[in-house]
Amino acid sequence: MLFGGLFWAYFHFSLSPAETVGCIIPAMGVINVPYDNVPLFNTCLLTSSSLSVTLGHKAVIKGSFKSALDGFLITIFLGLTFLILQINEYKNCLFNFSDGAYSSVFYMLTGLHGLHVFIGLCWLILSLYRLLARHFTTKHHLGLLFSIWY
Repeated sequence: MLFGGLFWAYFHFSLSPAETVGCIIPAMGVINVPYDNVPLFNTCLLTSSSLSVTLGHKAVIKGSFKSALDGFLITIFLGLTFLILQINEYKNCLFNFSDGAYSSVFYMLTGLHGLHVFIGLCWLILSLYRLLARHFTTKHHLGLLFSIWY
């Protein structure tokens, strides 16, 4: 109980917004990114890509090359669409990285997530190449599984 109280006191007094920014987050003058436009659509894209990559993996296990190829092509298309929309969202943002804590956290979190998606796409494209080269079998597809897990 004591630790929770100390944590709350530290959080409340150290991380609360200062009076100079209007005691609000985001700071006065920073226009928040609406969550119901591109971010919501991007969430749907990534959720759909997890479904298509799972179906592609199940197709590899069953030995269905065409279904596996379709699943991975759809997944790569959805991931690329996500990255293009995120880059476009950055171009249209009404705040910069240096506009305060909110904008810094926004760009760091979404940027690191975009980097994660980019690296995952590179792995999936490599796995697609290996799928086309028939490197994966119903019993031997660990490299594919690792790219999916990432």
